Amino acid sequence: MSRRQEYNLQFIKIESKGWSTYYTCDGIASDGRSLFISTILRGHNEAGAPEAFIEEIELAENGQFQDMDEFWQPDSLTDSFRCFITPPNIILGKNNNYTLPLQHFKELLTEWAIFLNN
Repeated sequence: MSRRQEYNLQFIKIESKGWSTYYTCDGIASDGRSLFISTILRGHNEAGAPEAFIEEIELAENGQFQDMDEFWQPDSLTDSFRCFITPPNIILGKNNNYTLPLQHFKELLTEWAIFLNN
C-alpha cells in the first residue's frame, strides 16, 4: 500500500483541451487529517517545491538543524498550514493539528513529486 492510499489521498491530473495541465490532491476520507494533508501537498505543486521540502526534511534527518528554517510553509498557503519538522515526527498546522511520522510524510512528498513529474 502506498502512503497516499494509507492517508486516503487521491492524486488527480486535469487536462484542458488546448490549455494546460493542472495537478491536484484530494482527501478522500471524511477525516480532517486527509483533507489537511491534501491541502499541504497541493501547496507544493510548483516545479521543485516537493523536492525542496524533502531537502529540508533530510537536513533534519542528518541533524543539521542550524541550516533549517523554523517552520516550512509554501507561499501559496496561509500560516495555518505551517509544518514543523521535529524528528522523528512532523507537526502539521500552526495549531499542532496533526502529527505524522516524518518518514511517512517524506514518502508522501516523494510520491507527490513523482506524480507531478510524470
